[in-house]
Amino acid sequence: MRANPGGQLDPSEVLGRDDFIRRLWRILKRQSLVLSAERRMGKTSVIKKMVDEGPEDMLLIYHDLEGIQTPLEFVEVIFRDVENHLSRFRRNAQRTRRFLEQMEGASFMGLKFPKIAAPHWKGLLNKTLEDLMDHQNHTVIFFWDELPLMLYKIHQSEGEQVAMEILDALRSLRQMHTGLRMVFTGSIGLHNILSSLKQAGYANAPTSDMGIEEVPPL
Repeated sequence: MRANPGGQLDPSEVLGRDDFIRRLWRILKRQSLVLSAERRMGKTSVIKKMVDEGPEDMLLIYHDLEGIQTPLEFVEVIFRDVENHLSRFRRNAQRTRRFLEQMEGASFMGLKFPKIAAPHWKGLLNKTLEDLMDHQNHTVIFFWDELPLMLYKIHQSEGEQVAMEILDALRSLRQMHTGLRMVFTGSIGLHNILSSLKQAGYANAPTSDMGIEEVPPL
């Protein structure tokens, strides 16, 4: 196998991380996780290997959020992932669809939310997760790569308050659904985003319920 610095590796080619990944699975049995490290330390490779080779008694969903710039786009990504899973059982996210249909002037086609739904992203997020968790007997883990970068873009485009609300909404969902886990990671570090938000007056601790693990060098 040749070295591939900075490139994408097949999960089978990710070597030397087995003990670390076993540790992460033990943590995820009890709480969600924030993975931190400097750039090019292999955070993405680790979580992709976990999703590819994870336990069969868990639902594992990976998504790269680098291109997301609004809360509605974020919820739309989650909705699509949930619908993709439910479709295997000939089901769909009925609560979310009913919620959309109740919006005056909203027309919903396919898997893309209408722009009129933007102010209602929290309701859509809650309904989508309810739709998923109601059809699950297993632990659900969302692996969200570049979540800090997404928050930075939303912070820049829509203000600090909206970024704060996303973090608070995700924490609330983790507390509401005992079988729900989230893994946050990304190249710019969530702590940098939180520091910026705290300077703007953010007083909450949205990841205090999550474990924090540093990805070590090989």
